Amino acid sequence: MARSVLQNSDALYFSTKDVEAKNSFAYWKDMVCNHIINVDCEKSHSDADFNGRLRVENYGDVVLSEMHSQACHFIRKPEHIQKTKNDFILVTLRLDSKARKMLDAKTFNITSGDISIYHGARASRLHVNDNVDALIYQFPINNLYKYIKHPEDLHGSLISNKSQLGKLISGYMLTLATEVGRIAPTTIPVIFDNFLQLLFLGLSSDKQKDMQAVCVQLPLRTQIKDYITLNLANPLLSPEYIARNFRISLRYLYNLFENDDTTLCQFIMNERLILSNKRLLQDSPTKSISEIAFDSGFSNVSHFCKMFKKKYNITPSEFRGAGKTLK
Repeated sequence: MARSVLQNSDALYFSTKDVEAKNSFAYWKDMVCNHIINVDCEKSHSDADFNGRLRVENYGDVVLSEMHSQACHFIRKPEHIQKTKNDFILVTLRLDSKARKMLDAKTFNITSGDISIYHGARASRLHVNDNVDALIYQFPINNLYKYIKHPEDLHGSLISNKSQLGKLISGYMLTLATEVGRIAPTTIPVIFDNFLQLLFLGLSSDKQKDMQAVCVQLPLRTQIKDYITLNLANPLLSPEYIARNFRISLRYLYNLFENDDTTLCQFIMNERLILSNKRLLQDSPTKSISEIAFDSGFSNVSHFCKMFKKKYNITPSEFRGAGKTLK
């Protein structure tokens, strides 16, 4: 297995080295998966012997772990999430060789130095078909809100070591883990915060590619969604208008949303209809349907009424009369 990175003598340490071979995976599943990681786990290769070791170091509210094991499948179920006291984000660095992973329905290949990000309070299945050799940073999700409004959207994000910025981030991550035990405790929170800043720089860089050669732009996508929400009343709001304001090409804008369940135009329309829904109930009853339509960004009242009925199966006038909120 790969070399060890964490060296703190006070760390928690678990290993199957001294466990009888026939009981090694049962020990790993109970002590490491169930009690430490809080997941269920399965061997990727049922007929193979199992070896594994885990080292865990705590630095305030940040947890550093290093795992080396045979191939495993990790399953986080709703009952695991219910036992989780605090929401968190995992940032993992591949330490050695290559691996093939499947996160829920998404399959990707990773190599040494690549970084993956996961949301800890989300039910998911992570299949690792090769040895697990990973350095893992666990951050409270509250530490990330200063950089991104919805950190949970980072789930499944990748930063490739093939880019110069990716190499810098993975190198910083490795060096920090090696040296953090020798750093003054009062300085450690600042250094972890610097790492998060560097991480988000890598995620938001328009030159950063993931292992499937698709740009990883979740922070920018979140900024655009927030911008849309704040500007729904502007009748000029459109993909072209957004692209000009963010100084990106229209094609690039569409690419940011290509993995969403709805198109960008559908997202804008849906948000405007939700806004009009609220205003029909909350605004003064003296406000006409036309005024509410215009206040919600619609420039054509007939079009507004048509789209409202299509979404809610009721006209705006009937909805206001019924006095109930539809979602």
